[in-house]
Amino acid sequence: MRHITPQQNAKMRLRTRLLAAVLAVGCLGGLVVRLFILMLRDPGGYAARAADQQLRGATLPAARGEIYSADGTLLAASKTCWTIRAAPREMADDAVEPAARAMSEILELDYADTLAKFSQRTSNDCLLRRRVDKTMADAVRDWCRANGVDGIQIRQDTRRVYPQGDFMGGILGFTDVDNAGLWGLELRYNDELTGQNGRILTAKNAWGYDMPTHYQTLVDAVPGSTLTLTSATNVTEVSVYERSTIPNSVKEGAAVMKSTRSAVRLAL
Repeated sequence: MRHITPQQNAKMRLRTRLLAAVLAVGCLGGLVVRLFILMLRDPGGYAARAADQQLRGATLPAARGEIYSADGTLLAASKTCWTIRAAPREMADDAVEPAARAMSEILELDYADTLAKFSQRTSNDCLLRRRVDKTMADAVRDWCRANGVDGIQIRQDTRRVYPQGDFMGGILGFTDVDNAGLWGLELRYNDELTGQNGRILTAKNAWGYDMPTHYQTLVDAVPGSTLTLTSATNVTEVSVYERSTIPNSVKEGAAVMKSTRSAVRLAL
């Protein structure tokens, strides 16, 4: 058996202490770096994760700004409607088939497709029908209340309407299914006409289901800005009438009517 001298024993103790010190400094340094990241570099990271686990957000679409002619005629507006969605995982098993049949009848949907959506028991969100009128939305709400069925969501929405029909359609343009401008003034002034969407935050329980309505927080939507044209409807109608008297042999042409006082364009 090898004999260990006092000097060797002292060296071993010193090495052991140095190794322990290095390990302690390494662990402490790692903790300091982690605390630095959590408190300074990413202070909202865990707060966002906690909010995502505890809250469910639904977008509340903002009304698009209205468009008026110079004489106050409403040319474009946003009309309130409702979008029907479903959370099949929140439905009771014995409510799946009756709910599918009722929703297919009320919303005029294919029964087989609706039943297939409701049968996906892990699904938390599926679209049934976009932008229905008040009559359909009330019918869905009344049926759910009468039968005590959870999981059917009725969300407020908006759609673009043009009260004057096709009048000045080539100038006004149109929007897509998400109410974003695609042509004409709707596209040119899209940023000004687009509002700021709101949100409905609903608390979730441990299983991911919505808590009662008094746990909801509403962030109101902000409507878009109103746009008023320099063109007047009565002058534009005259312009359209005058163009209709041009012979068919003329292939191209344009009519511009301006005020003799201010030089403001009144019709195109």
